[in-house]
Amino acid sequence: MNQTPYIYTVRFDLDTAIEVEANQWANTSHIQDLLDIGILSAVRYKSIKGIQDYLHIYEIPDPETLHTKIYAETRNHDETGAKLRHGFTNHSASVYKQVLTNGIAENHHEQNKVSKDSWGSIRSPFLITLRMDVALPESKDLILWNKIEHFPKILDAKGAISARLCIKTEKQHPTSNSRDPEWIAIYEINNLDFMKDPKVAEANSTEWASKIHEATKQSNLNILERIHPK
Repeated sequence: MNQTPYIYTVRFDLDTAIEVEANQWANTSHIQDLLDIGILSAVRYKSIKGIQDYLHIYEIPDPETLHTKIYAETRNHDETGAKLRHGFTNHSASVYKQVLTNGIAENHHEQNKVSKDSWGSIRSPFLITLRMDVALPESKDLILWNKIEHFPKILDAKGAISARLCIKTEKQHPTSNSRDPEWIAIYEINNLDFMKDPKVAEANSTEWASKIHEATKQSNLNILERIHPK
């Protein structure tokens, strides 16, 4: 696939009464259903820090994927998903366009994937996401800062793998609401020592970074560990 995929995230908490069954369903039949109808990859993470507990992060060809007849039929015929749905809380589903990437893996978007091997280009054992609204005159100011200064500095820190900057698309999920801000930065990391590296603090302490931070509103930071695939 030559076109850069879109990012689709689903965040939620789980009632403890259904947590075991919901995780089993999500790791197997749910992911398989999505792969079978054209979702390119599916990786699950659990929060170490930040709200909500669970993050499903998918690569999709485009937002229209979620508006197809086969997607709706698959969702409607999922009896297990329907049975468990009451135990999903604080749910938010968001579709993003990737506007800037640095260091991402080559795409792994083979057909006929199985749920236990649902990888795409997001493969790291840990993930950091920062959801935010940014009150800047133009979005290009945020993009330029990340492209010229921030991403190169961040990716020089120990354990850093890749960085993405994404913006929500106009077309979102047809039935699930997005409660997320407009922008998301996604960082793949190898280990949690990344957070202790002085280079991370340095990357966030420049004059340019301070201007961006002053304009950042409604920010939510998550540090997450991959739970599927293993």
